[in-house]
Amino acid sequence: MDKILQDKSKSWWTEDSLVRFQNSSSPNLQTPWSDIEHNINKMDSLYDATFHSWLKTESNVPIVSSYLHRIANNYPLDRIINAVKWLVSSWKLESISQVIRKISADWASPPPDSPSKHAFIIAAETKRGIFVREVTRDWSCIQVARLISILSSTFWKHRLHQESFLKALVLDWDFLRLSEFFSYIGAHLGLDYRLKVSMLQFAARRNSKNSKQEPQNKDPHKRLAHQPVEPDPSKRPRLNPDPNLIQNLPYIAPTDIQAPQTPTSQLQSDLPQSILPETSPLTCQLTPPDQSLFDISQQQPPQHEISIKPSTSSNNLKLN
Repeated sequence: MDKILQDKSKSWWTEDSLVRFQNSSSPNLQTPWSDIEHNINKMDSLYDATFHSWLKTESNVPIVSSYLHRIANNYPLDRIINAVKWLVSSWKLESISQVIRKISADWASPPPDSPSKHAFIIAAETKRGIFVREVTRDWSCIQVARLISILSSTFWKHRLHQESFLKALVLDWDFLRLSEFFSYIGAHLGLDYRLKVSMLQFAARRNSKNSKQEPQNKDPHKRLAHQPVEPDPSKRPRLNPDPNLIQNLPYIAPTDIQAPQTPTSQLQSDLPQSILPETSPLTCQLTPPDQSLFDISQQQPPQHEISIKPSTSSNNLKLN
């Protein structure tokens, strides 16, 4: 019997496949081991007892949790998770945290002959994280945060141990759930900013891999070439070939490109004749200091003479 218990304790997630599946496939058993509700009711009928009501009574949590502390760790973790989920399905957070603390109290206590105590504790916190994750899989994010807040008063005196637990806890969470969780519990746990960013980036990458998106061409020019042409030119998408804009970087105008210098005569010939009166020709020149500014000056502005001559009316003026 001792040898069987030692073999079971070595595997904290799975057990021998023959032992696992012979219960569910045996013709003598109508339900597998995972149907705890049926099995407990069967025990009540066989022994004329009230195991079901006694186990599910929340006021018995000190006795139940102490009993589970002695026997639960003799079985693989998946069976422990299955039993705890059934047991605490209608309990309060304080009672659930007491059961979790009792069952996993000795997980992070390395034996004296352990070659690497640090590696042992990291593995234990990973196991604890998986345990809590599976028990709370159907919970809301705020309920999980409250449970972790209660457990933090007992576990994770070292920052690295806490990080190992959290990484296992949120391993399959999406970006939104993880962001919400950090908003509830991040300040209470004193999480490092770099750790939160790293975990959020990992969740975002996992979301992008899991999301089912239609394949799109990475080249925006080729992608738009396959789209129907918009008849209205003002509504057509415009492409900027600058790589800085494509990569969402700030645009920096090149400084080594100079505007081509155009002769004055050519600029004058290109201007509309309406703005070039015969009596006042205009010229445009590029100033050397700043080639982007134009110096527009008038040549020989017209002069008008004004003379006053006597007239029949003293209020009239005559312009020559």
